[in-house]
Amino acid sequence: STWGSRFSLPYSLIAAMHGSRMAINAIGNRHHFGLSGVSFDLDSAYHYYRRAADVYISDRLEHDRLHVHVEWVRLTDPEAIREQTKEDGSLIKWMKYQSKQGIAEAQNRLARMLFWGSGGVRRNLEAAARYYEMQAQPDNPVGMYDYGVLLYRGQGTKENKHKGLNHWEKSANKGNPDAMSALGWHYMMEEKDYVKAARYLTNAAKKGNSDACQNLGWLFGSGLHPDTHGQGDNIAAYKWYMEGALLGNIDSASALGTGYRFGLGLVPRDVVMAVSWLRWVSEMNVEGGLVLREGLDAYMAKKWPQALMYYMMAAETGIEVGAFNMAYLCETNHNLIASTNIVKDCVWNYYNQSVHATWPHSYAQVKMGDCYWMSLSPGCQSERSSTIAAALYHKAALQNNSRALYSLGQMLEMGEAVPNSVFQSLGIRGNDQSLIENVYHRCRETPPTKGTPVDSYLICSLALLRVYWLTVWDAYKLIIITALSIAIGLFLTVALGGVKNRRRRLAVDENMLDDDDQTT
Repeated sequence: STWGSRFSLPYSLIAAMHGSRMAINAIGNRHHFGLSGVSFDLDSAYHYYRRAADVYISDRLEHDRLHVHVEWVRLTDPEAIREQTKEDGSLIKWMKYQSKQGIAEAQNRLARMLFWGSGGVRRNLEAAARYYEMQAQPDNPVGMYDYGVLLYRGQGTKENKHKGLNHWEKSANKGNPDAMSALGWHYMMEEKDYVKAARYLTNAAKKGNSDACQNLGWLFGSGLHPDTHGQGDNIAAYKWYMEGALLGNIDSASALGTGYRFGLGLVPRDVVMAVSWLRWVSEMNVEGGLVLREGLDAYMAKKWPQALMYYMMAAETGIEVGAFNMAYLCETNHNLIASTNIVKDCVWNYYNQSVHATWPHSYAQVKMGDCYWMSLSPGCQSERSSTIAAALYHKAALQNNSRALYSLGQMLEMGEAVPNSVFQSLGIRGNDQSLIENVYHRCRETPPTKGTPVDSYLICSLALLRVYWLTVWDAYKLIIITALSIAIGLFLTVALGGVKNRRRRLAVDENMLDDDDQTT
């Protein structure tokens, strides 16, 4: 209730004052969307998200044993769920066996799980270091780099910067961009050799390394890049921050939040974008990661009420995957853990929350599109709007969601006004019937979306076949009707002729039998 939500606000504020990451994020989320008796205020949302983002970036550097890597595992993705395990699980035992046999892939995967505390495994830097050391062979540049990181920082093993640098150099010489970026960072922060730093970082950034993009942004912004001649260059800095953020770099995304808030460099002042970028960073907080882990463990153990509780906690703090999984749990409603009325509200509210995230999943966008177009999903609480539905399907289609393409084709067939710009942005051309055919053809050729339980190949193929048939029917209707009429007439003539011939034969046979009887 509204009263209950307002009553909870003081407790959230007290928890935030004591450093609760989830509480800080929750208050920012309330201001972001004007939820639970809190006024819609993007400036306040920005400050709370800014605080949550800064705390997360600080937490990330600590490598506390209790921290877990924030994994956005969606309950619609069975493959991702199968990859989750426990420390005594069969998957871990198998990877340990393969690691002892010298299988580099198993060594790397096990080391990363132990280093970050991912996949359901508790963080253990010492154990991670042992597996990283196993794979640090001359023919394995990734392994050389990873073990070099631990040596350089002294994480899980004795610190040895010289040996760590030696590993990075060998890895970089084999073309590993991660090692190039690490060397660039070393020359930038430790040696203060900005010429070498810029060279290594530029080469790594060209190969798509997000950390290199972040550090190049810092070099340009601080005026330390050789090309700036001592003058800060925010235009170049935020160009690199943007590239780093789009590649998933947390620090670059945080910098972009600041850039959009104050209009720095090429980035215009836009508080909406500032809030969106910082929200994404703040969702990675370690407390949220623990709650998501508990929710997933409960789900895998088929403890539905506990899973519902943990995902609700994550959703109410504004974590997108928490809202997504909460909606999916209500939609599937295992063992009828929630009443029908609660399920309807839950599905609508949490999928609706999910689609308003910085990067929503296409499955949620399709679900909300169904609500706005045909009220196909349970609990839809919106007025019908083909315009909003088309926009949601369009966003999902841009993520290569075949189900969204199918829905756009259906809208065209039913005469809904879908803007041409939607199909132009998808690279689909055509007029009237040919446009519908091309949409269904794209739908059929689009592979299943990760985290989406429905494969649309069959329904898209059937839809395309139906459109082809209707096209042929419209073009050759008279000929088809005439041909069918002739075929039916010939069939009836042949059939009736056959019946008459059979009757004659029967009559002849009967006469022959009568003659035989008389002769006898």
